[in-house]
Amino acid sequence: MDTYDDLLAALRAEVTEVEERDERERAQQFLAALDPESSEGMWFDAVAETFPSRLAAAIAYVRDVKR
Repeated sequence: MDTYDDLLAALRAEVTEVEERDERERAQQFLAALDPESSEGMWFDAVAETFPSRLAAAIAYVRDVKR
C-alpha cells in the first residue's frame, strides 16, 4: 500500500507543479497584455498593491477570475 500512496503523492505533486507553471505563464501573458490606462489595468494596479508582487496578484487573478 505504501507504494501506491507514494505513487499517488508523486502524481499529485507533478500535477500541482504543472498547474502552477501554467498559472504563472498565463499570469505573465496577462501582465504583458494589460493596458495600464484601461479600467482593468487601473483596477488591477490598485488590487496588486495588496499582494507581495504584481506577478503574485496576476497569478491570483488568472486563477480566480480568468479561468
